[in-house]
Amino acid sequence: MNFLEPVSSLSALWRPRQPLLEGALGLMAGILMGELLAPLGAAVWMGAASLAVGAMVLALLQGGVRKPSVAFWLAAVLSGVAIQSGHLECSPARRLAMEIPAEGTVFAGTGVVDEAPVAGRSQVTVRLGEGTIHGHAVPGEGRLLIGWPRSELPEYGDRVEFRGTIVPLGRARNPGSFDTLTVRKRQGIYAMVWVRYERDVEVIARGQGSRVVALALACRRSMERAMAIGLEKRPEVVQVIQSMVLGTQADASAELLDLFRHTGTIHLFSVSGLHVAMLAAMVFTLFRLFGFRRRTVALLVIPVLWGYCFITGLAPGSLRATLMGTIGMLGLALERPALSWNALGAAAVVILLDDPDQLFRPGFQLSFLLVAALLAGAEPTKEYLMRWTQPDAYLPRTLWSGRQRFMVWAGGFGMGAVAVSLVAWIAAAPITLRYFHLWSPSTVPANLAAIL
Repeated sequence: MNFLEPVSSLSALWRPRQPLLEGALGLMAGILMGELLAPLGAAVWMGAASLAVGAMVLALLQGGVRKPSVAFWLAAVLSGVAIQSGHLECSPARRLAMEIPAEGTVFAGTGVVDEAPVAGRSQVTVRLGEGTIHGHAVPGEGRLLIGWPRSELPEYGDRVEFRGTIVPLGRARNPGSFDTLTVRKRQGIYAMVWVRYERDVEVIARGQGSRVVALALACRRSMERAMAIGLEKRPEVVQVIQSMVLGTQADASAELLDLFRHTGTIHLFSVSGLHVAMLAAMVFTLFRLFGFRRRTVALLVIPVLWGYCFITGLAPGSLRATLMGTIGMLGLALERPALSWNALGAAAVVILLDDPDQLFRPGFQLSFLLVAALLAGAEPTKEYLMRWTQPDAYLPRTLWSGRQRFMVWAGGFGMGAVAVSLVAWIAAAPITLRYFHLWSPSTVPANLAAIL
């Protein structure tokens, strides 16, 4: 008897087989292991990468992803170990931070602004081109935060020259606050340059960033201006509309964000499955009104979804929903319905292969955990709640009273929304407590009001 047979049979629990979900789970486990093993050096990721290739070849020889295979799981886990440990080992920003003394030192360099600066904030993110510490060159291509001393902020793609004191990022000192510094490290930023005087920073060139990103930002600003037409005297209304449509939380006031955050409805300000699904439904309906075939419309919806995702900043929730929507539309076009769990796994694999640190960010965790919880628990919860509104099972439908008919109708209409809000609230509670130190019992009724 093969001693791996009991382990191999675990994969057979998925009916029908969903290899992308299994691959995503294995990849996540490997990334967690790679995070722990990264301090051991380059031998970890090089060895894991070699073993992953061997395991993948063995999995292909055993039938690929269609047959349960321990080799397939090993390939996914080892790939995660190699990706994360190699990502940390080869990070130029991390290597730079290791060369900086804890008290900081004088730093001079040039870099390109690679994020649209936020009005009201004095920090700018740049991708380092070249830099020197006491006349010695340091690793380039990493990302840095710059404390901007001028009231006029640069734009995306501006090349800036700066000089100041560079310090490595630490951890949040207040245990009750959101740990922004740790999140910054997960974004590939390990150090910050404090520029004290305006003369020590200068924009030396424009338009040095990606033209595609610049175009997306220009489209976003154009949409923001269009949404503000006729509402010049109602800035708070403009902030809500722009935040809910484009996910521009940075432009909303702190008071408005706190209001939505404490009521548990801040997710309405993040582009997610709700936004993408509504857009897909509207575009699908519009094309159908013009007589296009369903399969053609499904293909036409895909570029619209990706354009919206790009304009809204490729956030984890938006990217996850767009990837799942794309798989669903492709399935509709090919007349092969997509499996929701498999589509969720595909979205996770694509995002983590591009940036494994996404696994440790609250946005990724909230987005994928909530969708998984809704897929697993929304329907059973709805069925359980609907029992309260159902008449006696042995009572014929023709004998139902008007009150009973109304209760059945109301249960079918409302219990689905109650189930979704309840399951999402329970699933999100550990993460909101861990990162934001919030627990809002008003989340369920507030979300019901938003949904209905």
